Amino acid sequence: MKSMVMDIQIKNKNTIVPYEKDAQFLISRGISLYKQKKYSKALDCFDRAIEINPEFEDAWYNKGLALNKLGKHSEEMDCFDRAIKINPLYYRSWYYKGAVLT
Repeated sequence: MKSMVMDIQIKNKNTIVPYEKDAQFLISRGISLYKQKKYSKALDCFDRAIEINPEFEDAWYNKGLALNKLGKHSEEMDCFDRAIKINPLYYRSWYYKGAVLT
């Protein structure tokens, strides 16, 4: 039996959210998988984070990085553009968009 600690994350004193429904947790998990070169699994985490919060620029940015590693360059650019649209000051997306275009 799994420990309850593994299944939930305490968001604040009054709210408990399952990990699989927390966009920030999914981003962190996806980044960990990305660093392990498990790009498809990382992409799944980023997609789930986007389902939870479509306006989360970190999710779009990291999805773009994973798509790059999977060779899906046109989709990658769309993700960076979406992150920039959400937050025009999100410099990471501008940087990688420029890198892709050069």
